Formats: sequence, structure tokens, C-alpha cells
Amino acid sequence: MTRRVLLLAITALALVTVSGCIGGGGQAPPPIDQGAIKAAIGAVIDGFEDAVEAYDVDGMLACLSGAGFKLTLSEAGYSYTKDFSKLQSELEDDEEDQLRWRQPEPGGFGYALDLRLGTQTFSNITATGAIVTQTHEVYESSTALGISPENPLKTDNGTITWHFAKISGEWKATAMTITFEPVQMAGAVARVQAAESRGFGFGIGAPNLGH
Repeated sequence: MTRRVLLLAITALALVTVSGCIGGGGQAPPPIDQGAIKAAIGAVIDGFEDAVEAYDVDGMLACLSGAGFKLTLSEAGYSYTKDFSKLQSELEDDEEDQLRWRQPEPGGFGYALDLRLGTQTFSNITATGAIVTQTHEVYESSTALGISPENPLKTDNGTITWHFAKISGEWKATAMTITFEPVQMAGAVARVQAAESRGFGFGIGAPNLGH
């Protein structure tokens, strides 16, 4: 084989290799539409916020991935973790009381919970996953306790970190960490310890308000 023929063969092989990397089986994936991902995940979080306020158990669980989901509650260096089945059981066990508290007097407590979630900060965005961090504040009121909705009691604040994955075409939270910061209020309790000892669901809000 002459040098000219050898060079032509090497050049042709190189062109075929490059072409295979650019197109065909080695085709580069399409760019990620981060705006669409943020909007879709944001809608899931909005649904969770509404469900917490209404104590809609199905709504609260709908955004979670089910088996394999992990919730971590953290406060002042102490943390407590629960899986999906335990969380579901706690939420369902408390459902009757929570819905009764939300009824007006005299049958209920005229109770309301206002969950205020802060700006969503996204990181590690891929086509199938993302992490979202945001602040949270909780304000509660009860006509039976003399706490008016116009002047609610701030009972909770901190941060929430979500780990999302796209599962069967839907965005679901596979892990969630809620970190509580101290709130100055009468009868304040250690939030995470109350959640652990009493089965306090997501631990959002004051454990004793409404009882």
C-alpha cells in the first residue's frame, strides 16, 4: 500500500469515527429545558403547600416517591428520619383531629395553618433530577384560643431541601429534609423530639396548638 493510499484510508476512518460520535448512536442529548423543569417542580411544591394547609393527606403524599422516600427532620444538631410508610401512618392517624380542628366553633377550634414557602433555589438540575432549597415559615390561628387569622402566631421557621426525580414522567420527591430554627413563643417545644415521640408527620406547625 502506497503512502498516499494509506493516508487516504486513515483520513476516511477518522471521518467515519467523528461522524459516529456526532450522529447516530453517539448523538448528543438535546439541551435541558431548565425553565420547564423548574416550573413543573414548582407546581408540585405548590400542591404540597396547599395540601399541608388543608391537611389533605392524599395531597401531601402525592408529591412523594413512595417506597424509598426518606424524610429527615433536623433541629439544633439533632435529627430524626422516617420512611414513607411511617410518615403515611402518622398523617392518617392525625387526620381526624386535624380536620376537626379546622372546623369553626363550636364543633371545631376555628384553626388555620398558613405555610409560607420562600423562593426556590435549584441545583444539580438534570433531565431526570434536581435539588430544591427554600425557606419556610408557619403561621397558625385559632378562634377557640383567641388567636385571630388577622394576627396569627408564628410557630415555625427554617428551611426545606427537596430531592426530586422524574419517575414515570412525573416529578416526585425522593428525599426531604426539614430544618427547624428556634421560634420564640410561649410553650415552645423541641420540634423534632416532639415529631419523634408523638408521630408528628412532617413536624410543621406547633405540636400543641389546636389540642
